[in-house]
Amino acid sequence: MVLPNMNESQKISEIKVPNTNEAVSIKISKQMQTVLEYLSEFEEATQEDIQELLDVKRTRAYVIMKELTEAGLTETTGRGKTKKYRITEAGRKQGKAFFS
Repeated sequence: MVLPNMNESQKISEIKVPNTNEAVSIKISKQMQTVLEYLSEFEEATQEDIQELLDVKRTRAYVIMKELTEAGLTETTGRGKTKKYRITEAGRKQGKAFFS
C-alpha cells in the first residue's frame, strides 16, 4: 500500500491577515487543503471533527488549525468543548485556487 505524502505543500504568497496591513506567507499542506475543503462544504467543524478527518492526534489538529487561523483562512468561535472552526472569506478565496 502506498500512502500519500502529507508533507507536500504549495506555497501561497502574501495572504492578508484580517485587520492588519501585514502580508503573511504560509505553506499550505495537503492536510490544510483537506480542512479548507471540508469547511467549505460543511461550514464548521470541532477539533474532534478535524482529528477524525485527518486521522491525526489532538496536538497535530490544534497546530494545523492554529496556523490556518493565524493566516486568516479560518476563525474560531467558542472555547474548550464548544470551540468550532469556520472558514473565512479569505479562506474561501484561497480555496478556490485549490478546488478548481
